[in-house]
Amino acid sequence: MPDFVGHILTVDDDPHLVAIIEHHVIEWGYTHCGVNNSEQMWKELEKRHPSIILLDISLGDADGITLVSQLSHRYPSIPVIMITVNTTIETAVRS
Repeated sequence: MPDFVGHILTVDDDPHLVAIIEHHVIEWGYTHCGVNNSEQMWKELEKRHPSIILLDISLGDADGITLVSQLSHRYPSIPVIMITVNTTIETAVRS
């Protein structure tokens, strides 16, 4: 068992998807925090820096593509993976 356990932050406005992700990442040995909007994301980042962020492309209160740009400026060492259940090819390419 490694000494370091990665922490994953999931940001998605669908609480059911956040719960599914949480179930799996905990099963795989990671710690997890799931939030449902950008305000909660910024508050969580003030408390703890995750190993990685899973970020919804289209949050209800914010545009994930804009947020990923802000995240890369404020937290350049944290990788961000964009996730979505609905999108177009153009949106995927922009991400």
